[in-house]
Amino acid sequence: MFGSIFRFEVNYHRRQFLFYILCGVFFLLTFLATTSDNVSLGPTFSNVNINAPIAVISTLATLSILSLFGAVAFVANGVVRDYDLKTAELFLTTNVTKFEYLYGRFFGALIFSFGIYFASLLGVAAGELAPWLDQERIAEFNWGAYWFASWAIVLPNLFFMSCIFFCLATVTRSMMSTYVAAIAFLMMTFVMGSFTEPETVELVSKIEPFGLTALGEQTRYWTIFEKNDLVPVMEGNFLINRALWLSIGLIFLGLAYRLFPFSVEKATLGSKSKNKVQTDRQEFPPAQIKFSLPHVTREFGFRANLAQYFAQTRIEFRNIVFSAPFVVLMLLGVLNVLGSITGSLGNMFGTPVFPYHRHSGCAH
Repeated sequence: MFGSIFRFEVNYHRRQFLFYILCGVFFLLTFLATTSDNVSLGPTFSNVNINAPIAVISTLATLSILSLFGAVAFVANGVVRDYDLKTAELFLTTNVTKFEYLYGRFFGALIFSFGIYFASLLGVAAGELAPWLDQERIAEFNWGAYWFASWAIVLPNLFFMSCIFFCLATVTRSMMSTYVAAIAFLMMTFVMGSFTEPETVELVSKIEPFGLTALGEQTRYWTIFEKNDLVPVMEGNFLINRALWLSIGLIFLGLAYRLFPFSVEKATLGSKSKNKVQTDRQEFPPAQIKFSLPHVTREFGFRANLAQYFAQTRIEFRNIVFSAPFVVLMLLGVLNVLGSITGSLGNMFGTPVFPYHRHSGCAH
């Protein structure tokens, strides 16, 4: 049964245009980042080869951050889709087990999250072959850089992100809540990335989710020749970081199994409540009261249209501003700004930053 659900999930996503659109977008993004100075992903390396291992690894590692929303779109959608389409009961009343149902969906969708990355990898590889590039800055093709970026950084990132947001989707059964959590996770990563001073970089290298700080710490003092030839190694804080977040991903994957209510009663609790309300209304109909409607004059002119416009605008404004997702995102944005200021305002790469004032041609 696990194989049947796995194949069903694969066939479902295979027929969706979203996968092919994302593959095309990510391919073009990495291709342009490799072949054009106007597009960049991650740190820029103007003094090394275009296809230097550090440049390839940094581009692909940074791309794993953007792949977060692709992971949510594929992996978190599996269970939520059944509840949105009212088909969960079809699975819950059969002999399929919770393990087969959850993990068949998870691993079937995970393949497509990986597929987006491999489209991005092909974009970088194809960019190296662009004829308009400065051939003096094109070195020999290095498979080691692509291999290291894949197994050490990007695929582990996609795996633990998929585990976390799959768990959130199975518990909340809400794509909106899952996307809000994804944005919160992303902002937390940006705040961590601002604490890269000597006294904090070691700790951040261990706990920063995507491993970019650990990568930067290991290669910060490399010479140009080392950046052109060497591939980072899995050791020290880099190894601790990868082991930590893979463990966190596995924990969330286990929590998804533990917390998912695999029963018809719990799955249909909301619909039963609605049906009960409708039944009560039928049993106790409102009192029949005779009344006469007031006489009104309908208008369809410019003033009426303008009044309708402002009324609809007020409704939409209130629905957005006072909604929970907007409030959460606004607070996260404020925390992101405050965290970035706290982490990078006083120092910049270990150098203190002092106020600067220019007056009458003199600096004070």
